Amino acid sequence: MREEYPAPELANHPNRQGIQPNPSPAGQVTKGDLHGNVINLLYFLVREGVLLIHETAYSELFRIYEKIQFNMEKQVHTELDVDDLKRFNDIIVNYILINPQAKTNGVLVRLIGDVMADRGNSDFLTLLLLNKLYQEAGLPKPEILFSNHDAGFIEGLVKIKLLDPQSPSYLQDVLGTLKFYATNCAPNASMIETINLLEQRIISPQTLIQYANPYLASLKLLSYSDLSDHGITLYTHAPAGLETVEALAKKFNIPCSAQNESTPYELARTIDAINVAFQTSLFNGSFEKLYQDERDAMQDHADRGTVQMNAPPTDYPLMRLAWNRSAGTGDPKTAIRGGNNYKVSNVHGHIGPEVLQADLLNYESINLDNNLGKDIGACKLATPPYDPTGHAFTYLVHKATVAPQAAAVQAVLPAQQQLHYAAQSSQIFAPLPQQAQQVWQQQPAPAQQFQQPLSRLPSQQHQVFFQTAASTRPVFDARDEQHYPLETIQQDFMNFFRQALDLDKLRIPGEWYQFIKQVSFVMQPNETSPSFQIDFHSPLHLGQILPAFIHLGVVARPTASLPDTLSSLVLSPRAFPVLKERLARVSGRSSEQPPTPPPSNRGPY
Repeated sequence: MREEYPAPELANHPNRQGIQPNPSPAGQVTKGDLHGNVINLLYFLVREGVLLIHETAYSELFRIYEKIQFNMEKQVHTELDVDDLKRFNDIIVNYILINPQAKTNGVLVRLIGDVMADRGNSDFLTLLLLNKLYQEAGLPKPEILFSNHDAGFIEGLVKIKLLDPQSPSYLQDVLGTLKFYATNCAPNASMIETINLLEQRIISPQTLIQYANPYLASLKLLSYSDLSDHGITLYTHAPAGLETVEALAKKFNIPCSAQNESTPYELARTIDAINVAFQTSLFNGSFEKLYQDERDAMQDHADRGTVQMNAPPTDYPLMRLAWNRSAGTGDPKTAIRGGNNYKVSNVHGHIGPEVLQADLLNYESINLDNNLGKDIGACKLATPPYDPTGHAFTYLVHKATVAPQAAAVQAVLPAQQQLHYAAQSSQIFAPLPQQAQQVWQQQPAPAQQFQQPLSRLPSQQHQVFFQTAASTRPVFDARDEQHYPLETIQQDFMNFFRQALDLDKLRIPGEWYQFIKQVSFVMQPNETSPSFQIDFHSPLHLGQILPAFIHLGVVARPTASLPDTLSSLVLSPRAFPVLKERLARVSGRSSEQPPTPPPSNRGPY
């Protein structure tokens, strides 16, 4: 017995007659690798103006998400109890709003992949948030691209949908099936936690299938936009080009030749037919064998040294979509190929925060993958109300990671820049952007209830920027015997960061002030006034910014290597009042001139 989800529109497949290219929506936002992190997805949707949420509601979702602690060695979880799960879903259903402007523009949400079965904390929580988008009548249905991590989750779902719920061993069969396929996509923490919810009977297999059906129906092998006479934007999880489209068409018995690729429009029709065939294979349960046969054959060749797992040949197009990390060689079975007489801009992820080394005819690589939300010691998604790391995981690649690509992305999809509706704020300390406040004021209860503090809030460490306790006292500089009020500190501090963005000679990433989690006051030994402790979201962020502080002369150059775990910087109170003066000197001299040396009695960094 199989739990049904809507059958795909076959559109006379495989003959392709009647299949027309889907027009690009009025607006679209594309997210790089999600890393199985629902908070990563939530931030992206809020930042891009698709969703509206009050910061206390966001904080509560973050608290519940953080409660799940995964041990990769023991594969043991703390229990996500029923109350937390109900509360998480209640906030999503009742306290998150779809931005009316996003509905007016018909914004399409596209996820590049690694949505499930990755390093995050729970796939079921991700399904709950995705369900918000699926049920919204005013939005196009999201697109989710097939990927190496999603593959294990998809295979498991397709299999358990074929099991008989009336069987006495149904639950054990479901658990065994999901555990088996989870091993194919390690690290797989988010899928293991979902299995844990089933094992503890917090959710039932039927509930999982109910929420997963829309996810399955939104899956595509590849996608496209910006269709014109001169080119097309191709979306895949791993880097790919027309060679992979040809191989996929052959695999699904879809007529495809040079004629079918002669124009971007013909290519688009082929892509649509491929996605219909893919959905058909999910619906009839045949996909698992298609993918498993490729995976087993690839592994066999890799064991014999005849192929590389990170450069699957076109004989294995599903593996190529999921795993490829290379532009290929002279071998036509591994080389990425652009259009014959038009440009293919390939938006992809998978390869980490790098630039694909590709100098190919009529092909451009735009990588959206990054380490945000990826718990590998770089930067796990950080504190409420919103993770202030800028555009690192929107369509725009973070400037500090892939600087040459940012302009190219803007040229490919300029509409992306018009979609920052309610989630952007020029005031970094503002609890909620003004436009979002106006929308919220028009909403009836229960949405406005979350403008009041909740009883269950994150721990004290999640307070943002300046601690409230410090706002009642001035900072006293013992050397100059002058008072420096907190309000002035706060304003000068942010002005300093914003002005520093324009100083190319500092060679620091754009929007680097957003790398800061909080600024607080601490007492250091032998100091009569509080020092400023700046906590960054990760050691990576501190490492990127520290040279700029040294260049400005407010931090002494360390005499030894800094530990990999260091993510805080302490400035003496005597350093901060001279920041404006240092900044003025740096901006007024040439880049060859050395910075003003710091005083010898500067406090510890």
